[in-house]
Amino acid sequence: MAEAVSAHLLYKINNLMLTPGLRYENVNLTREDFGTADVSRTGTDLNITKNNFAQFIPGIGANYKFNENLSAFAGIHRGFSPAGFVENQNPEESTNYELGTRFNWKGFTSEVVGLYIDYTNMLGSDLVATGRVDGSLDLFNAGALKVQGFEVQLDYNLIEKSNMKLPITFAYTYTSTEFQSDFDSPVGIWGEVSTGDEMPYIPNHQFNLSTGFEYGKLEINLNARYRDEFRTVAGVVSIPKNQKVESMFVIDASAAYQLTSKLSLTANIINLLDKVYVSSLVHAGLRP
Repeated sequence: MAEAVSAHLLYKINNLMLTPGLRYENVNLTREDFGTADVSRTGTDLNITKNNFAQFIPGIGANYKFNENLSAFAGIHRGFSPAGFVENQNPEESTNYELGTRFNWKGFTSEVVGLYIDYTNMLGSDLVATGRVDGSLDLFNAGALKVQGFEVQLDYNLIEKSNMKLPITFAYTYTSTEFQSDFDSPVGIWGEVSTGDEMPYIPNHQFNLSTGFEYGKLEINLNARYRDEFRTVAGVVSIPKNQKVESMFVIDASAAYQLTSKLSLTANIINLLDKVYVSSLVHAGLRP
């Protein structure tokens, strides 16, 4: 059972807009495990696990508009994720900071934002979805973690006429992670984690470049996406080959034609160049 109450206020004075908010969650968890031998569910081997917790989740955002072409924004928000059925397990908690700007300049529309996330207690998953066939299927407390980085997005229209457009969009994300505590993840999901290790499965660099051609009722789009290599076990410096997922670069294509105001035809090609690449490396092996 979970109960939640949330509220926010909006305050605007001249060019400044403030949006404070507060959320309260009260969660009570109960799991009844009858065991595998008691198929009739008589309760002869019943195991009841309970966990409950309450949390206030505050946050505030601000946006200041300097003029029609330039604005800045910032925010501080508390992060929260409910714990699992393990008794006395703590929920995930974090404090999230962001600072950025949006601007228009000579036809360019852009957004730049820096982010910093301070996890005081993170949750990991010992689930079949992570490739574990013998996992406990439970969440586990994974210590402290700091995540920082920035994102950039640029939009530009090379041609903008009444019946023709040629938009281009570029987006780039940089992410850096660092554990702030030592712990051993269950049966090596992330390995034995030490302070200063990088978080597994988080690439440092990612970018996306897309371009489109719009003419009358016809629209054609190309999209190129890149994901940097990443480690599958916590660590620092170089990544051992048997713990590395290599980088990938994939191009997608799509087209659409508006036959009438109520009917259109679309076509999509995902992975246009038929690139074979690894998407993850879990305990059950490579995932192409």
